[in-house]
Amino acid sequence: MSEQATLNLEEAHYLRTTGHSYRQIRQKLGLTVNQLALIKRTLKRAKAAQTRLRRIKPDATARDLPVGQSILPPDLRKRLAAAGFRTLGDLEDRLADPDLPGLETLGGYRSSSRAVGEADA
Repeated sequence: MSEQATLNLEEAHYLRTTGHSYRQIRQKLGLTVNQLALIKRTLKRAKAAQTRLRRIKPDATARDLPVGQSILPPDLRKRLAAAGFRTLGDLEDRLADPDLPGLETLGGYRSSSRAVGEADA
């Protein structure tokens, strides 16, 4: 489900930048009214965050966007911020470094039942 939502968001973003209306996006992607509303809010959030960032730092890139202002789901944004990730660039660096453990080391994240048993032992 979340993969499909991500694909819908990416496709909607592309369609919106190419001049399609939200009505056309809904029809093309076969979205419900609620799904379209979520996409609209997410795209609006992303645009506002980019505008704020560029106002403060005109030469900023997507890597400079604070995690709290990203289009990531709210609970994930909170967990990443609590774990010390300030920008999307920090997160990207962490994921790209093979010497550091992945995001499964964040508190509250369980990747499999085996990991749960190992943590309890």
